[in-house]
Amino acid sequence: MSPLSQRPSASRRDQPKNLNVDNLWLRRIGMRLHERRRQAGNACPIRQPSPYSPALKHGGNTMTDAALLVGRIMLSAIFIFGGLTKLMAASASQAMMVKYGLPLPMLAWLLTELVEIGGGMALLFGVAVRPAAVALGLWCIATALVAHSDLGDPNMRAHFMKNVAMAGGFVYVAVFGGGAYCLNAWRGRRRAA
Repeated sequence: MSPLSQRPSASRRDQPKNLNVDNLWLRRIGMRLHERRRQAGNACPIRQPSPYSPALKHGGNTMTDAALLVGRIMLSAIFIFGGLTKLMAASASQAMMVKYGLPLPMLAWLLTELVEIGGGMALLFGVAVRPAAVALGLWCIATALVAHSDLGDPNMRAHFMKNVAMAGGFVYVAVFGGGAYCLNAWRGRRRAA
């Protein structure tokens, strides 16, 4: 019986809870394979980039690109619907901004419309995805601090945490980009062809 085919004999209940016997077995195999590569003269093979690497050109991993599309749709929906709601009820939206103590409520309302509808549509269709993600992430933090800062109220605390969580999602979008299913990638493929 070769040493590679031997598995550790300790049972799972004899091992500490954070120690996985299978991982130890795989680690030993990896160390032996590395030792064999080193002896053959190629100890450090060139590693392929991770399919989740932002430096990787999109289009090679369909599942990742589909997930990026679904994430963009889900993140943009709340901004598009919120912006359209504020557009249909402009006077109520401006009154709400006066209540929050914002100067120049008309200008604040226009900025809100630009960020929510413009940023949401840019994210949805994949146009300037990274700048839109940064803008919407900063917008989430700003609205959390302005409109949901009463953390003593459980409802406001939930909205505050929702905005912080969405800002975290926008960090991912800013890092990984829009994927292959966006207008930016389509334009890049057209230019390359």
